[in-house]
Amino acid sequence: MSTLKSVFIKSGKSHVSFVFEVIALWGERKNIIEISHSGRNLRIKEAPQQICVVVPHPGRSGIFAKEDLEGFNGTLCSGAYAGYNAVEGITRALCNNHSRRKFYYAFRFSFTKYQRTLAKNIMDKLDKCQKLESGICDEIKQRHADDQKWHWTDEDFAERKKKRIERIAATYDEIKTDCIEAKNDPLVYKNCLLMRAVDYFLNNKEGLGMFLKDGRIPFHNMRVEQIIKQFATRRRSSLFNGSLEGARKDGINMTVIYTLELNGLDVERYLCDYFEATRGKDAENNPELVKSFLPWSPEIQGKYKAKESLR
Repeated sequence: MSTLKSVFIKSGKSHVSFVFEVIALWGERKNIIEISHSGRNLRIKEAPQQICVVVPHPGRSGIFAKEDLEGFNGTLCSGAYAGYNAVEGITRALCNNHSRRKFYYAFRFSFTKYQRTLAKNIMDKLDKCQKLESGICDEIKQRHADDQKWHWTDEDFAERKKKRIERIAATYDEIKTDCIEAKNDPLVYKNCLLMRAVDYFLNNKEGLGMFLKDGRIPFHNMRVEQIIKQFATRRRSSLFNGSLEGARKDGINMTVIYTLELNGLDVERYLCDYFEATRGKDAENNPELVKSFLPWSPEIQGKYKAKESLR
C-alpha cells in the first residue's frame, strides 16, 4: 500500500467531536514526529519526505494518544500536553517556545516590577538561545547552499548537536539556575504568573533540554504550530464544522493540502491534474496510479514545484 493512500485512510478515521490534531513527519529526521493540538497520529516511523496529518478525535484524553501512537518508540516533539505521558516507549522532546510564552506573559502582566524584571531576564536568555540555534542552522545550510537537493544528514545533525553544546548549553544552564533561584525567592509568591512559568520550566526541564542531547530534535516545534494556526484560523472563520462527517472530510482535505505545501508543490495545479488523471478510474485499487502522484517523487517535484512552500 502506498504511503499516500495510507495517509488518506488513517486521516479519515471518524469520531464524535471536532477537536483536531496536526502531526508532521519530517523525512530527514528518522523516527521523530512533531505533533500539536487541536492533536493524533499515524503508525509511521519514518516518512519518505514531509507528511502532515490533520485528524478529528473526541477529546484530549491520553487514551487517544496511546491508541494512535501504539507501536511508535521514537521521539515525540510537542508541547507539555500531559496526555502523551500515557504513551509507553517514547521519548518526549518539548517546545521551548511554549516555555518562553509563559515568561512573556509574566513579563507583560505581573503586578510587581521585580517579577517583571526576573521574567524579562529569563526570556532574554531564551531568545539568545534561539538566535544561537538559528545561527548554527544557517551555518550548516550555507555550507550546502549550492546543492539544490540537499537534506539534513546524520553528519549534519551530529554537527548541530556539537555546536549546540559549545554555544548554547552554558546559557541554557543559566536559565535553569535562574528558575531555581526564582522558585526559592520569597518575592515570587505562589501561583503568580512568574511562578507558573518557573514551575513549567523546572517540571519539564528534561523534555525542554532534549535538543542538547540529539541534534535531530528542534529547539521548538513552531513548524507544526504554524500549520495548525492556519487550520484553526480558517476553521473559526468558517464557523467550525457542523457535523462529524464534515469534520472528518475537513481533516482529509487539510491533510492533502498541507502535505503538498510541506513538499513545496503548487497545490492547485497538482490537484487539478490528479483529479483529471483519476477521473472515471478506481484509484483506490490502482496503487501504481496513486504512487505516480506521491508528492515527494522526483517527477512530481519537478512538475509542480511552487515558488514558496512551508518547508
